[in-house]
Amino acid sequence: MYTEKTVPSLINKNGDILLVNNFFICKEKQTEEGKIVSSLTADEAKAIMSSHFYNLNTTDGVIKVMMI
Repeated sequence: MYTEKTVPSLINKNGDILLVNNFFICKEKQTEEGKIVSSLTADEAKAIMSSHFYNLNTTDGVIKVMMI
């Protein structure tokens, strides 16, 4: 998960960098035992990738970033 170089991975609509390097997107649901964190389904992951990820031009090339 760690790289030698830090690259932006999460930005806001103003272009401010909120997070660098890799991150995981999980979902949380309430059960009788409490909150459980689980993986996204393939369809949920595709929906997020198609609606929230953008190409960001950097001096090192184009990278994918998530915009919130």
